[in-house]
Amino acid sequence: LICRPKHQMPESDYKLMAESGCVGAVIGIESFSPSVREHMGKKYTNEDIYFMIEMLVKYDIRAQLLILIGYVNETEEDHKMNLDAIDYIFGKGWGYKKDPAFEYKRPLVRWTIGHSLLIDKNHLLFDMIKDDADFEYKTAMNWRYKDNDMAVRLRRWKETIARVQYYDNDYKPNHTTERTIIMTEKRLENPNGPKFWSE
Repeated sequence: LICRPKHQMPESDYKLMAESGCVGAVIGIESFSPSVREHMGKKYTNEDIYFMIEMLVKYDIRAQLLILIGYVNETEEDHKMNLDAIDYIFGKGWGYKKDPAFEYKRPLVRWTIGHSLLIDKNHLLFDMIKDDADFEYKTAMNWRYKDNDMAVRLRRWKETIARVQYYDNDYKPNHTTERTIIMTEKRLENPNGPKFWSE
């Protein structure tokens, strides 16, 4: 599902989705920072995101939010926006629904927290920023844009995962995420450590 402004996708559309049998939607939110989304060419607002989540929850459609941590122009302020958004979503009660048929709460908002640790020279993003004076490139893994370096990206990634786990004890990153975190930690300890597929 693509996040669209309320006037393009009103509540009646979500109602029709539910009536048609839709039980889940996967949405590439990418970031709760407007400046990061702007760089990606995504024009919707945070208000659009929250309206969409509210409607999906209202009509019992599970939302899987795809979040990308460490995008090239992400700042510490942008990172805080992501953490604050997680707080807001759980604070609104959108994370779970109490199901009277069971003794547990079932998740209505699920999280897939990816990363932007790697920038391959063949990637469109590389072409967009390669001439920027603030961009320093050594390898697909070892690059820096202003204060956004490998260690910062890893910290932000782990902090975002931990913020979801604060509210959802059952949340666990997938195997690929866990493995990539371990490899990145080893790479920071040893620059000649494990190589990634694009290196």
